[in-house]
Amino acid sequence: MTVLRQQRSAMDLAMATARDAFKDPVAGSPCALDHHWCATQPQNLDGEVTGLLSVGANAGAELLWAAREHSVALERLLEAPELLPIPTTSLVRSIHEALLEVCWLSDPDVPPARRLARAAVAFLTDVEGNADPLRQTPGQEAKLLEVEQASQGARELLKRAGLTLRLNNAGTRVTGIECAESVEPVKLNITDLNAKYMPGTELMWTLGSGGTHSRRWFTAGLEGDRGTLAIWAVMPVLDSCDYVVDNVLRYVGLPRTEFHRRAHVRRTMLSRRVRQDQYPNEATGGYAEYDMARRSPVRTPRGIHP
Repeated sequence: MTVLRQQRSAMDLAMATARDAFKDPVAGSPCALDHHWCATQPQNLDGEVTGLLSVGANAGAELLWAAREHSVALERLLEAPELLPIPTTSLVRSIHEALLEVCWLSDPDVPPARRLARAAVAFLTDVEGNADPLRQTPGQEAKLLEVEQASQGARELLKRAGLTLRLNNAGTRVTGIECAESVEPVKLNITDLNAKYMPGTELMWTLGSGGTHSRRWFTAGLEGDRGTLAIWAVMPVLDSCDYVVDNVLRYVGLPRTEFHRRAHVRRTMLSRRVRQDQYPNEATGGYAEYDMARRSPVRTPRGIHP
């Protein structure tokens, strides 16, 4: 689909610009404040603290790449000869979840210590994430030992960087990471993050789970033509991209207006393909008006944003 390809290209450009800005932050931006705070910490003797901040940025970049791959697959499904709403919805959910975590990592309103704790969570879960699958897979004892050793090394590194690891009652699993009294749980609460970072599209997580897990409450109620499916799938992706751009570009101190203007042109083009008698509240005005309505705690159901 043309809209998805255009949006993907716009996201590629915006995130590449943000990546460059992270390396050379705009003065006064949250990113610049983070770099200064990390560099002045007493535990940063060998660059552990500043390095951990960069690890968080790399984790965000990996999530963005995953979302990009999902968007390519979504485009293929929407162009397929057969209507495939179930895997389509699952892919929309996957994009939503990846971009949601990027918002969490890049939130420009959190103080440096909290961002460092979030970067530490991303780092530790990346290192330890293979352990449970390896334990369940026969013949992987040697690989499991490598992961366990890497996990121990990661925990020691975080302690040297001045972070405190909170453990479960058995003392075996890290449940939270603390930095300068800012504590972040290792297991993210997706419901809370949705409400905070993606208002107006937060229910895509719940609805998307119906497609991902093949729930009959979802599959038995599917209806609509190809155009409706395409609009219903793509509009939430545009919304999720808006929120990521707001968080990431605000964090590095870059403008966002032109990205939103162009994305909203694509959104409006899609909206005009929807029957106005069925979905009268869709995006027909300017971006500012649309964004205000999307963030409102009381919203009229808009059909394609379940």
